[in-house]
Amino acid sequence: MPLLNLKLSNMLFNQAVRAGEALHIDVASLPRITIKNAPVMDILRVYPQLEPVVAALSNVIPVQRKYLGLSVWSQVFEPMDTTCSDDGWHLDGRMNPDSPDYYGLICFGADGFRTMFYKGVVSAELPDTLPTTPESRRAYFQKALAHDLSDESFGFEIPNATPVGYSTFDFHKGRVAPQGGTRLFVRLAASDFIRPKRIRL
Repeated sequence: MPLLNLKLSNMLFNQAVRAGEALHIDVASLPRITIKNAPVMDILRVYPQLEPVVAALSNVIPVQRKYLGLSVWSQVFEPMDTTCSDDGWHLDGRMNPDSPDYYGLICFGADGFRTMFYKGVVSAELPDTLPTTPESRRAYFQKALAHDLSDESFGFEIPNATPVGYSTFDFHKGRVAPQGGTRLFVRLAASDFIRPKRIRL
């Protein structure tokens, strides 16, 4: 779990990343849908094929939170497409040290299409006023890491079909597709602040 170093007033990043066991599942049996942060049981009622994936993601989230939301992205890429809305190093969630958000994600896809995580612990001051806009957050990430946010040499690509748990204080990044291809991305989010949105399935 990320710790706030009170003596230095610094946050230690990239401490919560943990990988589970690879899933042996027929990816073709999983639904090709795009849903963002919906209630888990709403999705599983319609798409029970996702139950083993959700169970594996739950196992890499070490805490319970008030809300649990599920996102599923079935993606088709052309060369040079970005796999994520932000292909630079970034953090998910509210960056609240008192109750950090936790996540479990899994990517089914070829090398070059799966999410990357930062390799080492980074210590950086957490501002009194947390950045909330995309611009202010990106400026903070740049200051904290002190290098080009697109530089992939600082990270590693997660294995295929393997659940990975992480917190709001773990840097990760999307990719620039090296060629045409597809991937299925599933993320489970546990948060005291981010409420899942009911949707019509």
